[in-house]
Amino acid sequence: MVITLFYEDDQLTTIQYEHNEVSVIGVVTKDETKKEIYRKFRKEWVQSWYAVLEKMAIEEWDLLHIHANTSSVGEALIKAVKLNSSRVKIVASYHLPVSCSKGTLLFANTMHGCEVKPAINICTACFISSKQQWPLGIAKVISAFMPMPSSEKLPTALRIKYLVKQFIRSFDLFNKEVSLWHVFSQQIKSILLLNGVEEKKIFLLKHGVNRFFFEDGDQASLKRLLSSCTIFIYAARFDRAKGFGTLLKAWCNLPDSKDRNLWIIGEQQTDDEQITDCIQQASVRNDITWLGAKSQEELSLIMKEAHCVIIPSECEEIGPLVFHESISAGCDVIASDIGGCRELAGIYDKKTGVFEPGNVARLLEMIQQFKYSGLKEVPLSQTQNYQLVLASYTQLVQS
Repeated sequence: MVITLFYEDDQLTTIQYEHNEVSVIGVVTKDETKKEIYRKFRKEWVQSWYAVLEKMAIEEWDLLHIHANTSSVGEALIKAVKLNSSRVKIVASYHLPVSCSKGTLLFANTMHGCEVKPAINICTACFISSKQQWPLGIAKVISAFMPMPSSEKLPTALRIKYLVKQFIRSFDLFNKEVSLWHVFSQQIKSILLLNGVEEKKIFLLKHGVNRFFFEDGDQASLKRLLSSCTIFIYAARFDRAKGFGTLLKAWCNLPDSKDRNLWIIGEQQTDDEQITDCIQQASVRNDITWLGAKSQEELSLIMKEAHCVIIPSECEEIGPLVFHESISAGCDVIASDIGGCRELAGIYDKKTGVFEPGNVARLLEMIQQFKYSGLKEVPLSQTQNYQLVLASYTQLVQS
């Protein structure tokens, strides 16, 4: 990959490279303060972004689709684009918890999704409760009397209420710039409504699955039903939020057996001691196969050999694509009963079992009791998804 400097000033640096024959511009902001990390805006970034857009030499923008809200790609970019193209329409996809100051959508120190309207005091209390593992009632009292100093010299713990205020303001102003939200679950639609987003600005659709994943006839299902060894798959990051530690603890408490095998796809990208310990214990098992990182096409072929994909997330998945991919490939699913996993388990209920997130004993029991259903479901394809997205673009631009 050849990376070249595209544009630089005292506010940001941009680079350019090619990926799959598409030209990509990468951007890094400079000297970001803690306030700007939460507020996600600096007025000088607008002119810097405008200079980048001028160099890109695009005469007029009809539509800008943003997949996050960050300091580098967010309100400043939108304002710069609008300087260039006053009639541009902005679409934002809710892939990440962009409306949550904690970045989790989990309420306080629980495994329950947030169902409250964002406000400075309650969001600060939620932050404190989660960080300190304190009861929410205590955190609420602290939040109510906590001052809001803005000095960058103070530690984050003393400024958290001020920073939460900046985050809430950031989302409100970002939302005012957005013409249409793309969301992938009813849960996220509800979250946006709590955040004051008008319902007419929310477009609910499902992820589309790459053609690689769809089963070829009934051969794969028949092969699974006749197999003497049940294959389970884990394909996600090796971290706590994905429930990886819970899965390894459950599996390592099972007797080593030739009748089942766990295929783990991915690579360790964390120094988390708890995860490292779990991996070390699991590495001596004969019924765990470590497959390393795989491409999407390779993953699809592996899934077509397996019986069940385990998605043990301990975070609010926002409509996890791997769930749809698993079902498309013919696998059954064992998932944690939380967020997007819970919602998809309801949609694919005949092929899915759920357990309380973090519950090692219940997950172990479900693995032991698992029987492959052999049922077929056909999720939305990538092509069908693209057609819906393009239709939403057309309607928006013409409105």
